[in-house]
Amino acid sequence: MNTPYHKIDSRILEYDINSVEFKFGIWITKKEFGQRLNHNNPLPKGQFFMSVRVVAKDIEITEKIARRLIKQFTKLDIIRLVASSKNPKQGSIYEYLVQVEEGTVKGTVKAQLGHSKSEKISTLEEDKGHSNGTQEGTVKGTSKKKSKIKENIYNSIFDFWISKNIKKHRSLTNEMKKSIDKSIKDYSESEILEAINNYSVMYNDSAYQWCSHQWGLNEFLVRKDKDGIRQIGMFLNDGSKYLNYLSWKSKNNPQQTGEKDIGDLMEQLMANREE
Repeated sequence: MNTPYHKIDSRILEYDINSVEFKFGIWITKKEFGQRLNHNNPLPKGQFFMSVRVVAKDIEITEKIARRLIKQFTKLDIIRLVASSKNPKQGSIYEYLVQVEEGTVKGTVKAQLGHSKSEKISTLEEDKGHSNGTQEGTVKGTSKKKSKIKENIYNSIFDFWISKNIKKHRSLTNEMKKSIDKSIKDYSESEILEAINNYSVMYNDSAYQWCSHQWGLNEFLVRKDKDGIRQIGMFLNDGSKYLNYLSWKSKNNPQQTGEKDIGDLMEQLMANREE
């Protein structure tokens, strides 16, 4: 008997199973599949409706995180905006690219056609030719791959911190790894690097008096203000502390050009590591 299956972008499977990225990835996979069963409001294969409000409600996160996830997955070319809408109930139309571009993924998720909107994706196929006896080896291989990915993230964030001339650390400690683990649940790696860079620019600007405290990496990642709000988010490009700094700088240095974006900074960091 031929069992219909549903494709999933393999990059989603690289995220930790408890991360918001993994939950969002599974959500869009199920959402696109459910849209195919919606004969009252049909869309072409691969397309589905999505809004920030619905994402936040369905996977129980804030709208700010939902907005960030949509932006992050769009940048990764996992999804693509087809048509925007101002109706929050229906949402804009997005395209799940793995469903319209063949040959982009090896991993698949089986999904029975009889599933309802709350269908559960229960079986992962790593390779079409796998037999039932390879499950244990697949789990071990996936575990090693995830461990390597986490180590790469740890090293990337630590190396970037050291390169920004804030507070030097001799080595990457387990405590730092735990702080990174806590942060990566709410922010992507690129967002953490973005916040570190913006903090370093503010801290190293001797003329700016409102960012003179020298935090260590641990403190920067997990520190909260008196209202319990994470400080790291305030140093993102749209964060209040960084926006205040840009406002101050525009008044005091109107001819100074902007800072490099995070893509340029990551390329610079990788180049330094290769030297």
